[in-house]
Amino acid sequence: MNFSVLKSDLDNLFKRLNEPTDIVPEWTDPGVSTEALEEVEASLGVALPEVLKLASIQFSGIYHEAPYFIRDAFKAIQTQVIKSSKNELTEDDFRDDLEIQTVYSPAEWGSEDLVKMKELNVEYLRDVGKNKHIGVDCNLGWLVSPKFIMIGTTYSESLYIDLRELPNNAGYGAVYNFVSLNPFGIMYKVADDYGQFLLNIKHSLEKKIQLDAEDGDDN
Repeated sequence: MNFSVLKSDLDNLFKRLNEPTDIVPEWTDPGVSTEALEEVEASLGVALPEVLKLASIQFSGIYHEAPYFIRDAFKAIQTQVIKSSKNELTEDDFRDDLEIQTVYSPAEWGSEDLVKMKELNVEYLRDVGKNKHIGVDCNLGWLVSPKFIMIGTTYSESLYIDLRELPNNAGYGAVYNFVSLNPFGIMYKVADDYGQFLLNIKHSLEKKIQLDAEDGDDN
């Protein structure tokens, strides 16, 4: 995957969604240097996935609200969440329209603010009754691991990357979303790796532009 091209594509898509079109707040800083990535690995005690390193050299992070659609996989996740809630949740409660607010660069992952935000998520999970914990193809107990790292936020949820295992293990580097739908705590995978995650944001922006155009045609 060419992350330089992907970044350019995302810049152009964000421009179409924001006015004035010459102001694009998404990429506020240069990409992360190789030296900074090495410092992250040392401070967090992890080996960062290669795809993440390649992306981070180009991307400083996303600092603007962006839609996120999981696409074909979402219906199965939604069905499992509703079933696990014993039908207390409905399709209207849990929809495929996650809105990401911020995706932090790796150099910020160990920041005091993100650590505090993660602690709040873990505290919330502990307050939720055991029968209200819903993990889709994951274990919500991962939240307490220091190598299950918070990397971003959404309007009411949090994004994590799973670096608990060795880099050659299946699932290493997958991206997850944690959401609190009172009184439920729910976690599910949103991308197999960081590259797919960014590519899905591109597809989501394209879909939003298409939907906005269709709404305009109907008016």
